[in-house]
Amino acid sequence: MAVNLAQAPTAAGLVLEDASLDPITRRRLDELGFRPGRPVLVVNRGAGGAVVVGAGRLRLAIDKTTASAISVAPKSAKATPNLPAGQMPVPQTKPGD
Repeated sequence: MAVNLAQAPTAAGLVLEDASLDPITRRRLDELGFRPGRPVLVVNRGAGGAVVVGAGRLRLAIDKTTASAISVAPKSAKATPNLPAGQMPVPQTKPGD
């Protein structure tokens, strides 16, 4: 069940789904690694509905209007791990596989 980031619970594991933002804001968030599929966590809430979001080592304060345009979903067990941009996860294998 997707909700917008402004309504997302604090301290719950989430995954970014989509953002209905202007191209400049969307590109800036993408440059920061804040893109669909990224695991995130609402760390804190500020005055006026702003949220502080954690994504790996990144902490980002987002105003209420922008947060309302970003949809997130609960993090599933198969979510992509928090990796630097461009790095792919290494498949886990067991000895003898």
